[in-house]
Amino acid sequence: MRELDQARFRMNAAFRGILSADWSNPEICKNKLLGCAGVSGLAYLPIDGFQSGIENRITTIPSSLARNTVQIRGRQPVGLSRALGLIGLGYLVAEFRAEILFDDVVGDSRVQGLQFPGVIIVSVRGSKTPRDYCLDSQVWPRRVCHCVKGRVHSGFYKSAREVSDHLLKKISGQLGSYPVWICGHSLGGATVALLSVMSQLPCFNIGAAHQRFSGFIAYGAPRLIFKGSLAASSAFVINEFDRVADHPLLYKENPADVVFSRRAPKKRGTPRWKAKIQSHDIELYIKEFM
Repeated sequence: MRELDQARFRMNAAFRGILSADWSNPEICKNKLLGCAGVSGLAYLPIDGFQSGIENRITTIPSSLARNTVQIRGRQPVGLSRALGLIGLGYLVAEFRAEILFDDVVGDSRVQGLQFPGVIIVSVRGSKTPRDYCLDSQVWPRRVCHCVKGRVHSGFYKSAREVSDHLLKKISGQLGSYPVWICGHSLGGATVALLSVMSQLPCFNIGAAHQRFSGFIAYGAPRLIFKGSLAASSAFVINEFDRVADHPLLYKENPADVVFSRRAPKKRGTPRWKAKIQSHDIELYIKEFM
């Protein structure tokens, strides 16, 4: 799938889920899983990629409010008018707008904050660059803090500490009064899950801001807890065919809150090992909830 098609697919999925969900309710539902999966997918793309990727249906308007800030306008069928449009009778549309609050590289991680109608969604990108894969390879366990007996993946811990400090600054600055949901895929999912662990511990400043966080959703997160009774408050969404979620092997298996089975379509000539890795793609997570 070309980058332009990826941008269109992921942004449309994000709006479709976000506009249909009640974000004031902390419970997880299918629309929230779809919306956050779409936003998690956008974190892999440059801002210019999904600005140009929503041509015809969504146009982007540069904003002078802040660096890297754009406004995204879109039109989408509502109610029965969606069905009327399918049979050629035309339909009314609802207009919506989203704003990219920030798109920052924090240490070795990339963090994006998007403000949609009624909710702010922060996404942490998964592995894409050599620096990301260096974090993945830091598999030796380390203590989380002095107040609990538990050891976690060193690379994911480093990413979570950097992101948590960054989010604290954003919460006191750019982020308004909307509920804040945090999501991520792969490495980003592991980072989000560790953020949910840290938010419950008194030795991290992020605990003071935990009231602003309405929920954490981790898609295809690798295993992150080596030993101890640390409990992540994030929702783990796992594809049974996703082999990345089964590693590192010596670590504890993540609790599966939402499980589904969807194989990546195998193309002729694709090696078996590569087809298994493709079952980790964020597109499969998005398609599951559409």
